[in-house]
Amino acid sequence: MHNDTVDFSYLKVFYIITCLRKEISPIQVIWEFPHINWVKVNTDGIARGCPSFSACVGIFRGSKGEYIGSFSSFLGVQKSLYVDVMGAILAIELAWSKGFRRIWLECDSSLLCQAFSSFNLIP
Repeated sequence: MHNDTVDFSYLKVFYIITCLRKEISPIQVIWEFPHINWVKVNTDGIARGCPSFSACVGIFRGSKGEYIGSFSSFLGVQKSLYVDVMGAILAIELAWSKGFRRIWLECDSSLLCQAFSSFNLIP
């Protein structure tokens, strides 16, 4: 819902409890080009709820920022960590099958980044 008086008046008439949206502070994100002969893949996943229907996506770009390819996959009912991990796995598998051997994987999951940088976290 939007935070305006018209919405509030309608909701009040029907005795509907409101849940206001939190204000979002924008942050600037600068996309970096991969090095020459490298491929960068940005992945993301979504799971609305825990667990819930989920999917992951990825986009491949070359050293000049050119579009190389992309993927999306419906993962069924899963938790959010599973979705992030599967997005990374699918990106790596697809990159390998296309012959890309120098891959820069970028994702927004700090736990996944820790898992890749510290091998002793995963049994």
